[in-house]
Amino acid sequence: MPEKKKKPSDALVPTAAAPKADIVEFPMPKERAGMLDDLRRIMGGLSDDQFDRLCDSVRNVQRTREKIERLLLDMGADLQHINDCSMESAINEFGDTRGARMRGWDKFNEIAQELLGLHPNQAKLYLGLYRRFLSHNGALAKLNIGELMILRSTDYTDEEITAVIDYKENDPTYRRKNIRDYVEQLRKKHEQVLDVTARLETATSELANTVQDNADKDIEIRRLNEQVSKLTSERDADREALSHVREELTRHNNAQSVQQMRIDDLERETRELQERMANARSIAKTETVEVAVVPPGYATLEEALSAKNSELESARSALADIEARRQHIEHELAERAKALDRRTKAGDALTALVHQFEKTVAAFATTQMAVQMDGGVEQFQSTLTVLDSIVGRLQADIRAALQLR
Repeated sequence: MPEKKKKPSDALVPTAAAPKADIVEFPMPKERAGMLDDLRRIMGGLSDDQFDRLCDSVRNVQRTREKIERLLLDMGADLQHINDCSMESAINEFGDTRGARMRGWDKFNEIAQELLGLHPNQAKLYLGLYRRFLSHNGALAKLNIGELMILRSTDYTDEEITAVIDYKENDPTYRRKNIRDYVEQLRKKHEQVLDVTARLETATSELANTVQDNADKDIEIRRLNEQVSKLTSERDADREALSHVREELTRHNNAQSVQQMRIDDLERETRELQERMANARSIAKTETVEVAVVPPGYATLEEALSAKNSELESARSALADIEARRQHIEHELAERAKALDRRTKAGDALTALVHQFEKTVAAFATTQMAVQMDGGVEQFQSTLTVLDSIVGRLQADIRAALQLR
């Protein structure tokens, strides 16, 4: 390859101005400060003048390598231009056909062979490397031909090429023969990252669903608490109504006592009238004797006795009504007391169940998150199956209870 012979010779020509300008303009690398110490350690006892010229030689070699890298990039661009012109010439001459494009390659190979001193395969290699790595920033400048040959396959992505460049620049263990193994390790790590990312996304999605489910459960728990509060209010209302019934029963008991006392008084007065009538008949005489034994408002004892009997009958009837009402109130009171007792027990049981349900939901949410983050749901399959069966039976019982309403 003629250029490889010409370029090094041009770079090492000891002209007066050009090499000096190259040394002055050469950008100092990071390890420039320690270069002299490294040379002294490697070379041993040389004079200061020899070390200065040795530093210049090292820096010139570094600059030449950079020139070669830039020239390779320029050469690829020029070969691409030659190829474009060859294809355009063939298409203009023979038309836009496959055969014309083959003739264009023939023209390109002829130029490479006769004018550039490059074997056609070499020219195609440089052109292919230029096309392959043109879109990658830095590959043509930072990797040599051998490294580009390894990475020219389309199986290698731009990210992998960038990783190889970083590996070459930053890892002292870098060797060109290790490129394929290094890329393979990168791919395995990338697959592991993808797997972890997928698991994380799945866990995040499940966690979001869990959070939403827990929010829905919290809403349901609030509804249950509202129902418990409603039942408690109804129970308090029943207790208040029961208290009113008891007050009414007390009033009827008092009325019954008063009515009974009135009946006792009427019976006593009736007995007194009957005794007066009996005495009056036993001492009856032919002469008229004025005896003031008739109660006021009545003409005779018979009339007063008849009135008392009527009043006594009315009082007994009122007492019977009061007694019947009292018995009805006692029956109603007993029924309401039983109903209130049943509702109190049911409400207390439901309240305890709701509180227990809140604890269960909280424990389930914590457990669900722990299982999801662990990722090993299979090992808990049997336990979850039993829990699913229990919850299913409970749900069936609740639905059956709702259908009985």
